[in-house]
Amino acid sequence: MGYIMYFDEDMGLDGPHRFKDHTIIIDPQWVIYAFRRLITNPKNIEGRGSKRMVMWENYVTDGQLTTPFINELWRGGKEEMDKEDFLRYKDTLLMVMERLGLLAPPVAFRSHTDCPENLDYYIVPSMLSDVDQTWVDNVLESDSLQRTATLRLTLGKQFISLPVFHKLLAACLTRFKIASNLDVPESNHKMNCIKKGFGCLEVTAAWTMILSYDNSAINVILFTYSNDDSCIKAGVGLNVRTFLEETIIEVLRLQGQNTKNLACKYFLCLGTSKANQKVKFVRKEDIDNMGQDEQIFQAEGRYLRKTDLKPWFCSEEEVGNPIPVAYFLPPHYQNLSPSDLHLSRISSCMSLKDKMSFGLELGLENHHITTILNDCKGTVEQAYQILAKWKMLHSKGKIGDIIKAMKKLGLDCKFFYKKGKVFD
Repeated sequence: MGYIMYFDEDMGLDGPHRFKDHTIIIDPQWVIYAFRRLITNPKNIEGRGSKRMVMWENYVTDGQLTTPFINELWRGGKEEMDKEDFLRYKDTLLMVMERLGLLAPPVAFRSHTDCPENLDYYIVPSMLSDVDQTWVDNVLESDSLQRTATLRLTLGKQFISLPVFHKLLAACLTRFKIASNLDVPESNHKMNCIKKGFGCLEVTAAWTMILSYDNSAINVILFTYSNDDSCIKAGVGLNVRTFLEETIIEVLRLQGQNTKNLACKYFLCLGTSKANQKVKFVRKEDIDNMGQDEQIFQAEGRYLRKTDLKPWFCSEEEVGNPIPVAYFLPPHYQNLSPSDLHLSRISSCMSLKDKMSFGLELGLENHHITTILNDCKGTVEQAYQILAKWKMLHSKGKIGDIIKAMKKLGLDCKFFYKKGKVFD
């Protein structure tokens, strides 16, 4: 008796699914042994040669399970050959592992999955090391980056485990390319974009996705490098959300769970890091019930808007509509006491017509403003002197106070958020 039974009928299946419906595993325990050879504790290969240990260290560093290492792990010793014989069924075993989400060929090699020998390597998400959250923050804090709000997916009372997330990640790896050319400091540039509970993948030529696991929930962010304020459009994340929703249900179904009544529940926030405990996720239903101009305070001067849902949820008619950018200045800039250079740059950038109203909004007296307007010529010089007078009279004044006064008068504050305009 062997380990696998095949049927000769042509089922019309290609690629990784060609064994799915016309192959029967006669000895499941044998298959488990095969899987454990590839996804195992390093102690299980100690004493099997220095070559294996070196290959193992490379494997757990980047999660890339190379074809030579598969052969090495499945070859076994002389006494194991007759008992296990994994290499004889290598193609089938790898197809089954891929089907179960235990490993994935990178999407660049997807056309070669009819013949696993043509693959350079597979990625095994469960074998990856932990992600460096500082690296993630550096990616998302690039000055030329536009990003969506963070979408959180849960299944209500149904627990989503880390192994389930890794199977979802494996499915993503067969659809999306691993991200490259990220705008991060050179010292962090070589960080692997696939880590334990984390993936950074190219959704399109322009958009990149960060997918992460967080305590039985899945968080996803889309970002793009652009200085175009109108680049975020309704529906940009619609296909991604639909794919994740369908795939997570399918993963659980393959595990034998009853998925008939499972439904995804969604939340939204503006945070970029799991470590940011000040930011709370808001239920999609609560955002749906908000007024068009209503906002929900998040943290650090950020507000969640109803339009922040549109990249993920919108009608067919709304797809492609630009979403207004919610400009945000980090707290350390808002709380900064302005220098003379800051005041000079602000006065040069602002379009100030009603100087009297601006000065009064800052807290100056009428006679202070009148004296400045009479003694100084030119809009830029008058604006600078008004700011300088305010700074002299309000020693604890901050950049945020200037922005607040400008916003009350309906003045354009966009230049504060552009690198090099006010801040280096």
